[in-house]
Amino acid sequence: MNRAALCIAALLAPPAALAHPVTFPENVMVMGEVDRNWQDFNAWYTFTTKQAVGPGYMGFRSEDGSRKREIPNVHYNYRAARWNWPDAQANIYLQAGLGSATGNDFSGSRTVFLPGFQADYETRRIYTAARWHAIQGGPVNHTSRNLQAGFAFYAGEYDDWSPWFILDVRKMSNLGMDTEVTPTLRLVHKNLFLEAGTVDGKRARLNVMFNFSF
Repeated sequence: MNRAALCIAALLAPPAALAHPVTFPENVMVMGEVDRNWQDFNAWYTFTTKQAVGPGYMGFRSEDGSRKREIPNVHYNYRAARWNWPDAQANIYLQAGLGSATGNDFSGSRTVFLPGFQADYETRRIYTAARWHAIQGGPVNHTSRNLQAGFAFYAGEYDDWSPWFILDVRKMSNLGMDTEVTPTLRLVHKNLFLEAGTVDGKRARLNVMFNFSF
């Protein structure tokens, strides 16, 4: 399938409710998620129908600020499976990355391995996703689990602003944090994705994603 056909297929698919780590060849996705305790920035270039790669940066801390991490990294994303139906799509992604971690509870930097997994299912009205990511290297050992589920207020077209309500539940191990619950409003319009929510009613979380092609 040529690049033009892939682009058309992407546009005719159900309006994307999440940031897929693999899109279509020669597409770049840039995204950033921030709150008071968490920053995550990525730029991923899809170079085949199943593979993408790019640099990123993670910075996070415990709620009381006693433990901090900064991890510039590079990630490889692989779409292991995809199922397409007339009004729905499901995907499984595998991820692997390397980073250099610094923190306030150890000296110097540590090389860390960043494995990950994502499974999602979405229609024009329903969205679910499950993610697992790990950060492993010496004194730096964290596991992130994330579940999301939600619905669109109406079945919008590609040219429409499509509003979604998403409930985000996540937990990071070895950080002294409770399970976080974030009700979120998500807006999707063409190649732009905007998201805002409140983590446990304590702090705002913002997420922006933009897709473009060469």
